[in-house]
Amino acid sequence: MNEPTSLPHAPSSSAAVVLAERVGGANDDVCDVRAVDLDRRIWAVQCKHRRDGRRGDAVDVRVVRELKGTAGEVHKATFALIVTNGKFTGKAIPSARRLGVHLVDRDLLGQWASGRPLWELLERVPPPLRHPSDKRRPAA
Repeated sequence: MNEPTSLPHAPSSSAAVVLAERVGGANDDVCDVRAVDLDRRIWAVQCKHRRDGRRGDAVDVRVVRELKGTAGEVHKATFALIVTNGKFTGKAIPSARRLGVHLVDRDLLGQWASGRPLWELLERVPPPLRHPSDKRRPAA
């Protein structure tokens, strides 16, 4: 990973993430952040900022399909996650459930930022087996 960032004291919800790399930009294969947690699970994260937040354009099903198409094959991710400060379309939500892509909208983002662990907020994400206070880092 290019220039990994250690996140030992990130918001308590992401304290289980020990390595993160910003990979977003041109040719990012639909992944803005690639993170590795204490159990060596890889997270492919696509971030969608909306200038008008909840009132702005919703993230559509196209983004869900694109991330699903690259998360496992290109990024070797265990989990695919789309994070927005806005909302998702009515088609994006059931499609994400069916494809196993996790969605974090403005409301969940607020809960995550306030300290709730992602595994409590997302369906089908078990808590890490290793405790976040364990300072050992996974092999990159």
